Amino acid sequence: MHLHQARKAKEVMRHITIRSGFEPLASRFKKSDFVQVWSAEDIVKLPGNVVAVRGMNTGTIGDAELEMLRRFTSLQALDISGCTAVTNHALTYLTRLHSLKELKLSFCESITDEGLRAISKFGSLDLLDISGCHLISDAGLAHLNNLNHLSQVDLTGCFNITNKGLQEVSKLPRIEILCLWDCEKITDDGLGSLRQLSALKVLYLPQFSEITDHGISLISEISSLEVLYLPAFARITDQGIALIAEVTNLRVLSLEGLKGVTDASIASLIKLRNLQTLELVLLEKISDAALASISEVQSLESLKLLGCDGISDNGIIALSTLRRLKDLTISHCSNVSLRGVEALRRTMPDCEIEFTSPE
Repeated sequence: MHLHQARKAKEVMRHITIRSGFEPLASRFKKSDFVQVWSAEDIVKLPGNVVAVRGMNTGTIGDAELEMLRRFTSLQALDISGCTAVTNHALTYLTRLHSLKELKLSFCESITDEGLRAISKFGSLDLLDISGCHLISDAGLAHLNNLNHLSQVDLTGCFNITNKGLQEVSKLPRIEILCLWDCEKITDDGLGSLRQLSALKVLYLPQFSEITDHGISLISEISSLEVLYLPAFARITDQGIALIAEVTNLRVLSLEGLKGVTDASIASLIKLRNLQTLELVLLEKISDAALASISEVQSLESLKLLGCDGISDNGIIALSTLRRLKDLTISHCSNVSLRGVEALRRTMPDCEIEFTSPE
């Protein structure tokens, strides 16, 4: 991808990620349930029956502080994301926390495969976030095979994970949510193993990968899928999108930077009668004809059109027939004007329309 395309991609994706507070995993706890700890002094003050703790990434939460947490046997959720002083050794202290169901280690960059060996002893674990733990490899994922309750895993930024590692993940029988963003070594062959995951509902595929229509054909066999983020900037064409249109349980679908996708395959999305959220990002070959097709997907409640220069004011007016649409984002689409958006707003008073010009 050229430099100017990369810059545009980062800008338009801001609407999906930072501004929306996007979280791939679904915690059973609200943010207000977590007690924040900044230091050892805060841990000393924790009530004995504390259920959820978040270690703040100030550099003062490390192995010694985690050792102090092991006496809180009622703990069910621990979030130490960004606590870079934490090492593998600290995780061995926590093995007595038999009630622990959620563990977030995002960007704890010292955690390696040995750390996952310790995590394998957390038999009640349901959610595991090791995004940004770039030292983890396929061998580490093999340690997780006995975590039979594990249903949510975030591997974002685990660059060393390959098809072999994905085969290990596919042995976990209860996986419902799997995030593979930035796992660029995964190919079509690896995706085939995901067909073993009969409970899989939510799948985020890696950007900038070598995944092709063949890999998408394998994914399309997972009938339980409800949320699918296709691999951004991959070699996926209309053929792959047409296959995805056969996954009738899909509620959320995201297509980003797919140069082989045209109006023809967008038209096939009419088959997705349960589709509620659709994100079309940096699709340079779609036009107003694609919006005419989308206007027939009457189940849509949320639509994002980001960086799609082939659509215009004439096209967006077709969206006024989407009576269930509650949220519409149009950003950095060079042929859509404020005047066109205002005209659409007048026809859709119950829809919140966010518009950002390409300037």
